[in-house]
Amino acid sequence: MQVDFPPPVLGESPKENSVKKEVDKANKIKFGAREAQKEGISYIMTVDGDDCISNKISGYVNDNGSDSITGWYVQKGYLYNEGRNYAYLNLKNFNRVCGSCIIIKPEFFHLMINKNGVFRHGWTDLKGHTLQPFPFPAVIYSMVNGTNMLMNKEGKQQRKTKLNFFRKKNLTTLIRRIKKYRLVSIKSLKSEYMI
Repeated sequence: MQVDFPPPVLGESPKENSVKKEVDKANKIKFGAREAQKEGISYIMTVDGDDCISNKISGYVNDNGSDSITGWYVQKGYLYNEGRNYAYLNLKNFNRVCGSCIIIKPEFFHLMINKNGVFRHGWTDLKGHTLQPFPFPAVIYSMVNGTNMLMNKEGKQQRKTKLNFFRKKNLTTLIRRIKKYRLVSIKSLKSEYMI
């Protein structure tokens, strides 16, 4: 299905272009949510092209969805650098770093859009409608693959993850990361996520 609005016109400012892309993305998801609602679809999931999702999601949603459940957010998920043999399981706030983390009734999707027209995938409380944490890691966020907006360059990803063990702040960061992440072999994820 074709959307009924033009693509964003990008200019010289990278910051403005980023916002325009985010607004365009939100408009496309809103369009899809409206179409899903017209078709009577119970839940929709936002999925970016740089992510792999579990083949167990739809079964869980079909078995557990109800009129009283607005939707879910993926609290636990994997962070994966393309080509590596391992991924990191984020145990606490995956929905804040990855856009493929919301499963929601289409009629509530508009509550995920902020006043600037940007989709906020980190939100879980939507004006009295609370999303529930999904019970298992449901997504692999593939980083540094050339298609994602946040972690598009190896240098940017390295700056975000680089630690100097001689600085107290970095030692605190390391301890926080040990509590938050688990190292997992990509081989163990291949069949469920088709990676």
